[in-house]
Amino acid sequence: MVISRQTGDRFWADPASLKMGEKRITLTAGQLERIQGIQRTFEPYLGDSSDVWVENISRDGDPEKEIRIWERLARLLDDELMVRPLANRSQKELIVRILISASMMPDGMLSTDSILSVIPAAKSLPDLVRLINRIVNSEEVP
Repeated sequence: MVISRQTGDRFWADPASLKMGEKRITLTAGQLERIQGIQRTFEPYLGDSSDVWVENISRDGDPEKEIRIWERLARLLDDELMVRPLANRSQKELIVRILISASMMPDGMLSTDSILSVIPAAKSLPDLVRLINRIVNSEEVP
């Protein structure tokens, strides 16, 4: 699914037809440092280098907002893994998938059922409801 910049409509597009957007902004030194912190948190699960993170975020229409979203997800991941010290690799990857999917859901739509509809494997994660509640009750990084 893609979202039209002009109308905001969502529609399906063949991934092969999509092109990388133009680099929109030069990021500040502070933003670059924050992106490196985000990259270090997610690298074990997503594998992207700092350069890829910087490139992707610099193409965003509102890089600062995107950075804040990822900072929130990184904080949620760190907090969740603190209460799951024995989580295996599969569970950690599942938590990351849940966090990313949750971040893309419209306000008020996040629930256990909505996560299970897009990630059926989430049913196997112990304390899924607690994780969803943690996400719902979290606040954006200031």
